Amino acid sequence: MTSQSDVAEAGRVAAVVDAVHRGTALHDAVGVSARAVDSLEQQAYRLYCAGRFDEAAVLAEGIVALDVTRSYPRLLLGDIYAQRDEWAQALKAFEGAMEADTESAFAAFKCGDALVRIGDFERAAPLLARAVESAETESSPWLPVAEGLLNRIGSIQSSTD
Repeated sequence: MTSQSDVAEAGRVAAVVDAVHRGTALHDAVGVSARAVDSLEQQAYRLYCAGRFDEAAVLAEGIVALDVTRSYPRLLLGDIYAQRDEWAQALKAFEGAMEADTESAFAAFKCGDALVRIGDFERAAPLLARAVESAETESSPWLPVAEGLLNRIGSIQSSTD
């Protein structure tokens, strides 16, 4: 026998599913504010900085579930995988960040870096070039690394020609 509270709960779940299908972010559909999600991102970063990668990854994955449009938790996940030398997984996370924010020079750099690490220089070069061209400031701390990787790719490609 189904209780009245079970029916009400099923109705709430159906409303959330319907809202998400219409394009509402999950966090909005379940009543979690964007500010709260921002706080979760900050906590995930603090956990990452403390070397608590497993906890940071769980939190970052939860943030992605709550709001698929956010690129930062995907970048953080990529960095966690990179710390573990799991470059294929890092690349997937960085590609997700790039999909979430197609204008992000930093996400393009992270993808290019991961591709270099797995030896896919052909795919890495245009992403790194895009990152260098799109860098918001010349003082971006990753910019010299991106330029160095591009030079390295150029040297490798010219030595194989």
